[in-house]
Amino acid sequence: MPKTCSLGYTDHMDKVREEAIEKVHQGLYLVLGEIDRICAKYDIPYYLEGGSMLGAVRHHEIIPWDDDADVSMFRADYERFRAVVRKELREGFSFTEPGDWGEHFHDFIPHVIYLDSQVRADSPEEQYNGNGILNHTIADIFIVEDCADSDLRHRWTILKLIVLYGLSMGHRYRLDLSEYKGIAGLAVRVLSGIGKRIPLAKILKAHEKAGRSETGKNKKKDRYFHSNYLFEDLHIILPGERIRKKIRVPFGPLNLLIPEKYDEWLTAYFGDYMQFPPEEKRVQLHMDDPENVWIRLPGQQ
Repeated sequence: MPKTCSLGYTDHMDKVREEAIEKVHQGLYLVLGEIDRICAKYDIPYYLEGGSMLGAVRHHEIIPWDDDADVSMFRADYERFRAVVRKELREGFSFTEPGDWGEHFHDFIPHVIYLDSQVRADSPEEQYNGNGILNHTIADIFIVEDCADSDLRHRWTILKLIVLYGLSMGHRYRLDLSEYKGIAGLAVRVLSGIGKRIPLAKILKAHEKAGRSETGKNKKKDRYFHSNYLFEDLHIILPGERIRKKIRVPFGPLNLLIPEKYDEWLTAYFGDYMQFPPEEKRVQLHMDDPENVWIRLPGQQ
């Protein structure tokens, strides 16, 4: 019976895959370190988001099978970061936002990228996405917006964001409509068809306006949401007390920021977050064939 490694892979691919994941992690630490360096210089708060926060708490490093990194910033802090990041990034790093690729759309997420790396095989789709800009080790930046005290007003905002997401899908390289069933499938088909005929810049401008539309309208409930999550997660509301105060924790070779009340955040999102998922769910979402993965670390020839 073949031996299985700690990540659940058999002997045949253990070494290649684990070496590939290690390369991806090296790149992610470089990206996160660069974000932290710039934020520290300008006193810009951020926090590790999602699986990255979970990795910091449960593993004190990137989750062993994870292949991306997530960071969140409040809208005002993101605008400050956005204003300085391009001039502050060191050689070998890049920053990209939706709209930087003309009419080509992938998502509403800004990214900080380490360029001397590759996560997947090159392909026409990779080239469509900013001439392959997303085929590197990257950190996603999620924007935390004010969530209005009025539930009705907030539901209207979410509806607008979902409609705008559907319109934007008309600018993707490929859209597999078979992934969407019933009313959702009909909505995606109609909205993406309409969206193809609308300049992407207009959709992006409307999306940012909608995301910011509740600014200052959360004075009683002090709650927030991410305007650039995938549409199925837009409903998640974050109490301000859960995410406002941050602490530094070990994260691999770094010390990065997470919410002080991380237990409340992680429990709300993952449940018993210290429990490892079953092996079949310990998968990579971005890396395909591990033999396509490479990285050139700073100073290497």
